[in-house]
Amino acid sequence: MNRVFVIDGIRHKKFLNALCNKIYPVNPILVYLNVDDGILEQRKFLRGEIEYNDRRVAEGNLIDLYNSADFIIDTSGKSVSEIVDDILQMIKGDIDKKK
Repeated sequence: MNRVFVIDGIRHKKFLNALCNKIYPVNPILVYLNVDDGILEQRKFLRGEIEYNDRRVAEGNLIDLYNSADFIIDTSGKSVSEIVDDILQMIKGDIDKKK
């Protein structure tokens, strides 16, 4: 039986590498959810979260994760259900790599 696990919130390449080592020989797929900073700020405001902090990129070294991603999904202008649909399609192989 195939089992799928979703891990949310990976912010460090070292954590991803450690995860890969722990679950070997399973090969995880890294899906990077890309969003414009302005849209991110608006979403956080609507959820009542703190203001956007541009240190988030440095804090998690998201650039390394972006460059390592198997798939990149642009979430701008999409609802949560549309993003989930994109991820499910990606898993099924229906959308192009690094879209």
